[in-house]
Order: sequence, then structure tokens, then C-alpha cells
Amino acid sequence: METTLSGNSAGAGGGVAVEYSMAAMVNSTVSGNAAKVGGGVLAYGLFSAVLSTLSGNSATYAGGGIFNGRPVGMAASAGTEDGGETGTAAPTIGNGDGAAGRVGLGRHFVPKDPAALKAKLAEEREALGTALGGLAAIGSPSRSSAQGTADGPAGADNGFYVGVVGSVVSGNAAAQGSEWFDVYGADIFSYYDVLGDAGKTTVQAFSGSEPAPGDNWLATWDSGTPTALAGILRPLASNGGPTQTHALVAGSPAVDKIPSQMCSPQPPVFTGLDQRGQPRNVDGDGTPSDNECDVGAYELQLVPVVGGPYSGYEGKVIQLDGSASRPSEEITHYLWDCTNDGVFESGAAPTADCVYPDNGTYTARLRVVNKTGQWAEDLTTVTVANAAPLATWVRPTSLDEGSNFLLKLTAPRDLSPVDQATGFTYAFDCGAGYNALSTTNGRSCKTTDNGVRNVRGKIQDKDGGVGEYAAAVTVNNVAPSATFSFPASVNEGSGYTLSLLNRTDPSSADTTAGFKQGFDCGDGAGFSAWGTPTSRSCAKVDDGPVARTVKGRIRDKDMGTNTYNAGLNIVNVAPSAKLVIDVTTGTTKYTLRLLYPNDPSAADKAAGFTYSFDCGNGAGFNAYGAANSRACTGLKGVTYTVRGHIRDKDGGVRSYSGKLAFTTSVNGAIEPFVDPQSITETESQAE
Repeated sequence: METTLSGNSAGAGGGVAVEYSMAAMVNSTVSGNAAKVGGGVLAYGLFSAVLSTLSGNSATYAGGGIFNGRPVGMAASAGTEDGGETGTAAPTIGNGDGAAGRVGLGRHFVPKDPAALKAKLAEEREALGTALGGLAAIGSPSRSSAQGTADGPAGADNGFYVGVVGSVVSGNAAAQGSEWFDVYGADIFSYYDVLGDAGKTTVQAFSGSEPAPGDNWLATWDSGTPTALAGILRPLASNGGPTQTHALVAGSPAVDKIPSQMCSPQPPVFTGLDQRGQPRNVDGDGTPSDNECDVGAYELQLVPVVGGPYSGYEGKVIQLDGSASRPSEEITHYLWDCTNDGVFESGAAPTADCVYPDNGTYTARLRVVNKTGQWAEDLTTVTVANAAPLATWVRPTSLDEGSNFLLKLTAPRDLSPVDQATGFTYAFDCGAGYNALSTTNGRSCKTTDNGVRNVRGKIQDKDGGVGEYAAAVTVNNVAPSATFSFPASVNEGSGYTLSLLNRTDPSSADTTAGFKQGFDCGDGAGFSAWGTPTSRSCAKVDDGPVARTVKGRIRDKDMGTNTYNAGLNIVNVAPSAKLVIDVTTGTTKYTLRLLYPNDPSAADKAAGFTYSFDCGNGAGFNAYGAANSRACTGLKGVTYTVRGHIRDKDGGVRSYSGKLAFTTSVNGAIEPFVDPQSITETESQAE
């Protein structure tokens, strides 16, 4: 009783071997044993398992849990030590022919041919290859009466027997009969047991004799009620009491499986206590019956309902809720271990706010404690998703083409302190695709033309979580520029040229595409049509003085235009003529004439000219008038500087001067002298 057999191995009977003898297992556990046959139990005798657990055993050939090797008539639980003829009325169910199906036998049994049996056992053990392992019971039984009691007559052909009552046989493995292997069939009797594993069919789990569903729970996937082993009980652990146990999972089919009438103290089948010494008859699921007890060696005193599975994000609160645990009126503490590391982060409240430092799958544990200090635990899964990192997105909203701009992610942050400590990588898209991820948190972008740039930046944590930012950056077109070339002034009657030189644009795309130009000569006709010529010849201006505004403009492919204005003076040109000095022969009289008047301005010519002359005799110029000549009288022996002015309507004056002298010849005649080299010409404008 109250024994754990675990971690043993043998050729036969890794945990328990009963050979030509008998053994009973009460409130005990056989787990994690291995053999060729009978990984948990080899029964070549009388074996019973009451309120116990057989799980996690394995056999390479047959009988991962139990291997039963011989046919039997019948067996019961207790009798006299010396093989008395009467036994107790214990409710072990056999295959006798009693009216109630029960019979009392002695603890010993009598095979038909003990000598032959011994020889056969030795032969089979030698074939199996090694000795028995774990707990071995080998004996030579004395004879015992097969007489029954009032519960029923004696059974026939008493021999080897395996009985499993109120136990768990699940999660064992073997090539044949993973849970049990019954060589001859109908020799393993099972009541109030959890049997099998949802990963196997009934045929795979049981060989030789299949348990009837009845009062058993068949956890096989063809039985209609599949339950995985993990949904039935916890791994072997210290759950209180002298030995390790498999704690039942809340909601396990083993909970409250045994009817209440079987749960009161009835030694040696039910003692009223579980393997740990805790009381039975604890209602675990709230069904109408208040005195049910649980299959196996562990009575679920409390039912922790941990809930879940839960999910959330790293660095954020994920609330776990155990408020459905029962009986709530008995629970004094809800202890939460968010990461199942043995440290309980919260106390009395049924909920816990768990914050996980990094993404991943975590196991959370809830321990509920009642008023007497008893406790029970349940586990759940918390799936924590990665949270994308964040940063401050720095970028311009607009700029001029030809300029560079900077994309940057500053102040990086992550809800996960692990990600924050590890650091981040960055990538940026200037509008034509992302560059490679790197630890550089910025990128300079060039512009070659105007337009809207759809730019992006992303920050990535160690788990591949990406925080991405996007924006539209407007790249403004910049008009091209040039040097406007024009004359400062132009004489009336002359033309002039306007030019745009040294043309440039900050956009290389615009420069490659070329520019269009237009010019305004200031004559009122406006700009010429857009074209590729970089200069324009303007027609001559007939009259001056005139102030004109001349213009030049340049345009790129995007219609960006620069216009240049300048003032241009059309200068009046003084009229011209020829100064002629006529002398009257034999006298000192002379006439000044301005002949052949001309002007580049047709308007000036049409308007006519006025004239003024200075005879050089000290009288000065006469008044301007229409006469183009003046008569003068000189003196002998005097040299005169004579002058003449011609003036247009705009006050433009051209002056002529020359020298004249009168001398007396030998015969006394007057001889004039006009020096042609002295004739000069100057131009001026009236004030």
C-alpha cells in the first residue's frame, strides 16, 4: 500500500512481477517502468490493483501496462492467511457462477498442475531473457479450499487472475496491448477505471480481453469519448503524502467516477482516504451526488479552473481569471505563477495581471488553497505575441527639387524590455524601395525632379516585429534661371537683340529635357511664342528718345517659369547736315549754310529741322529758325570761327564749325580763305 514503483526495467515485469504467487497494489503508483513484456505489471499469479495508477510504462513486445499470462477461474480480495475455506465478502467481481457473481477465496490459489506451471514459467522466463524487475512476488502456494460463501459458490478452474478496480491504466506503450496484454482472454477484470489513451484505438490499447465501457472510462479514440492522458492527470509529482502521485486534472473523467456507495471506508478496497491520506468523498464537479470519489490514488479536493488558453502581447497586461474554481466558498487564496517558475506573483484575488517581457508561449499555474490549507493546481497556456516596436518618425513635408532630405526614426521603443535591450534595425524607402536593414536609423534621399514622394521607414526588433511609418513628401518644382542679356540703350532707327544665357535648373531631369524661351521687345506686341531659341532680334525703333521695358523668360518641362525685366532707352540721334561757307567775291561778305539735312528718325525728318548760325564776329548765334543759312560780313585781316546748328523736333542738335579769314592780295584785292580742315562736327541733346 501507498507505494510508488517508478523507473525500473527488466526482461519481464518492469514495475511488478507476480510469478506463481499473489500481490495486491492499493493506493499506489506504477509509472515509468520498462520491460520486454509487462512494462508495468507481469501477472503469472494473482494480482489486483485497487485505487492505483499505472501510466507511462512501456514494453517492447506486449503489455505496456499489464501482461497477464494464464487463464483463471476466479479470484477475490481477501481470505484467511492459511487458506481457509471462507473469505470475506469483498466486492471484487470475478467470473464464477455465483448468483451475485462474487465468491470468497483464500489469499492463496491452487493451479491444476503446480509442477507443470513452474516448469512452464521457468521456460518462458528464460525465453524472455532476464530476471524479473521492480517488485517480484514468487511463491509456492499451499492448497486452499475453493468453497464459496453465501455471496456465491466457488468458481471453477481457479488460477491466475488480474483485477483492476478504481484505478487508472493509461498512457502505457507496447507493440501489442499498450495498456494490457491478456494471453488467454477474459482474465483481467476492470471496474471504475480510466483505461486507454486517446492516441490509440481500443484494439491497440487492449489485447486478449477488452474492457467493457460500463462503469469504466475508455479513453480510446474509437470509443466515442477520447481523452488524452494530459487531460486526465498531471505528471508524477509530490502532491502531499508519503509518495508521489499523479494529480488529477480539473475536469478529468477520473473525477467523481466511483459511485458514492463505493466511497465510504470499506477496507481493503476503499479506506476513505486517498494515497496521500486525504479524505475521499469530495465532490469535484458539482453534480447532484455529494459523495462521489475519484478514480485512482488521488482525490481532487479542490477544482482549480485556470481558464484559458490566454493570449496577448508582450509588455502588456494579460489578465488570467480563476474565479470559476470551486468550491469558491472554501477557497481562501488564489496563487498565480505567471510563468510556472515556482514564484507566485499574486495572492488572494482570483484574477492576476500578468505581464510577459518577451513573446513566446508560457505556462501559467494557478494554485487554490482552502480553509484547511489543502491546495490544488491547474496549468494553462499563455501565448504572447510579439509587439511591433515604435519610434518617432522624422521627415520633411516639402522641399525644392535638387535638394536632399533626411528620413529618420528616433527615440526607438518596445514594450518588450528584452527587445529594447537587444536593439533594433532600420530601413528606409526614399520612394523607389527599401534599402537593406541596418543599425543606422536614418537615410539621406536625393531629389532630381519635382513630384510627390511616398516615403517609408521601418523599425524591426529581434523577433521580426516591424513598426512601419509612411508619409508623402512634396518635392516642389524650381523654375530654371538664366542671365538676361540686353543693350543698355539703342539709337533711334536701330534694332537690338535680347538673349538668355547660362541657363540652369536644380533638376537634372529638367536640364536633360531642355528649356523653352520667350522675349518681349517692349514694343507693345508682348512676348513671342515659347520656343527653343535663346535670343531674339527686335526691330529698329523709328523715333526717340523712348524708354522701353524689355523682357525675357525661361520655362522648364514642368512649366516652372522665370521672367526677367529690364529698362531699355531708345536714344534720340541728332540730325546731320553739311556746313557750307559761301564767300562773295571781292568782298568780306559770306553766307553760312547747312545743306543736305538728314536724321535716322523718319518722324524727325517728317517734322523738319530748325537751324541757328554764329558768324564768328562776336554777335553769337541767331535764333533757331527754319532758314538753313545766314549772311555775314567780316573784316580784312581777321580770322573767324563760324558755327552752325541743326536741331530736330526732339532737341537733338548737331553742331558744325569751321574757320574763315580775309586777306589783301598784292594788287589790293580781298582774298578769302576757308580752311576745310577746320570743319568739325559735334552732337548734343537739348535740355
